Amino acid sequence: MFVTPIIVGLTAVILAWALGYVPTIGGVIASLSLVGFIGLRVKFWLNEGQRMKQDGYLPPYPSVFGRAFQKLFTSALAWFTVGQVVTVNRHYARIKARVAVVPTHQRGCDFMVMGSALPDAFRHLGSMTFMFGVNTEEEIDKAGPVLPAISAFGGLFPVRSNRGKPTSGGGDLVVDAMARVLATKSRRSTRLFAFPTGDLQVDQQVPEQDRYRTGNVRAMQRARDEYKVPASEIYFLPVLMRYIEDPSKASWFTKLVRKTVMKGFRVWPQRIRGVMYKWTFSKVIVVFGKPVCLSELPDDPRAATNVIREKHLELVAQADMAEANL
Repeated sequence: MFVTPIIVGLTAVILAWALGYVPTIGGVIASLSLVGFIGLRVKFWLNEGQRMKQDGYLPPYPSVFGRAFQKLFTSALAWFTVGQVVTVNRHYARIKARVAVVPTHQRGCDFMVMGSALPDAFRHLGSMTFMFGVNTEEEIDKAGPVLPAISAFGGLFPVRSNRGKPTSGGGDLVVDAMARVLATKSRRSTRLFAFPTGDLQVDQQVPEQDRYRTGNVRAMQRARDEYKVPASEIYFLPVLMRYIEDPSKASWFTKLVRKTVMKGFRVWPQRIRGVMYKWTFSKVIVVFGKPVCLSELPDDPRAATNVIREKHLELVAQADMAEANL
């Protein structure tokens, strides 16, 4: 890791010399220092990616470069995969507070859509298999180092889970990591993003109560009780996503590409619980609800989690209206 940056830096100096640019000693030292610094940071995030194999491990708060990378990367993927992201009440997401973002979960690309719709970067709790680019937990130790390093760099942290439920008994460790995110000292507003159901709801309906996990609420309560964050500073932000699959409602650009270049543009297959689905994306609607303060929620985690579901149900009518206006 130390040798590679030095070789790259020397190669750049030699090429510059060959092209007629005579570098100064100070310029050579500055160039090698910069390349060496980049190499050290790459090594650091590669190590952080491997540490994420531990249940409850939380990588360091991402730098401004990591947050910018997350925003640009998710927005680009959302555009390529789905197309236009239509937001409703986006101003609710700008609240200056410690916020647990709790969206509905319908498609495998929900993560990138939320990255495009949210105005700020976030810390995302996701599946460890997703962040390591494998299909099963047994393959995690054999996974390459690049994807987990990118995930750690962009502010993500994982959980070993099956359909939204931790599989290795590390649920409490994960809740503690989520609470530490909410307790993070930052000049910016803190955003914890975790799906409250974990598992996909492919019919795009609001799931039943028993499908909702209590992890988000317990993390909020632990941030208050163990990390001494005032309850008045902690909120959850309900979000409802609605994918529009009617080809007639696609943008002119999508229609043009499908007719002239790629018939399957923004058409994606996905196998879920043994069933193969094929979705033709035209647009996606993201409806933000009014943030709810922790102090307004019941003390019982299950009762408080039911409030999240009630807020999702309240957003259905707004999604219907937005869809009718497309």
